[in-house]
Amino acid sequence: AKQRLNLREHFLRDERGFSGSTGALAVTCYGVALMVGRLVNGPVVNRMGLKPSFQLQGVLTFVGGILIVSGGPAIVALGGAFIAGFGLAGVGPSGLSLAGKAWPSAPGAAAGLTLLGGYVGLAAAPLLGGLFASVASTRVTLACVAATGIGILIASLAVREDDQSSSSSA
Repeated sequence: AKQRLNLREHFLRDERGFSGSTGALAVTCYGVALMVGRLVNGPVVNRMGLKPSFQLQGVLTFVGGILIVSGGPAIVALGGAFIAGFGLAGVGPSGLSLAGKAWPSAPGAAAGLTLLGGYVGLAAAPLLGGLFASVASTRVTLACVAATGIGILIASLAVREDDQSSSSSA
């Protein structure tokens, strides 16, 4: 996770010419949004349902990713970091809820496999992000945040309507 944060800060400071404090503030906005998003995820899923919530998470992640790399003023990039963090915050708990519904006879095993996949992704992301940034650019690498939002939207299409019942992990 640290490498991804460094990429965001590097992009804003070195490629966009913003101050170091702006890069640090983007990292802070992202972290605060993850925390707030986790706190409100359960109530949002209970109110909207799992599928619409998952779709909203994808849209927020996509929009936030676009704003981060858009080239606008610093406030736009900071807002994008917050929006992307807020969108990504609920993906893990929603994924755990979906895993339990997909394998109701062994929800613990389903959650374990889901978490294992997430941990492997977190372990590989800094390596792949750094490699991709050195081959392409930091802007293109951070555009992967927007691509993640599209991936979440595509994954939400697999959620059946009867999976919308209000159950979630906060």
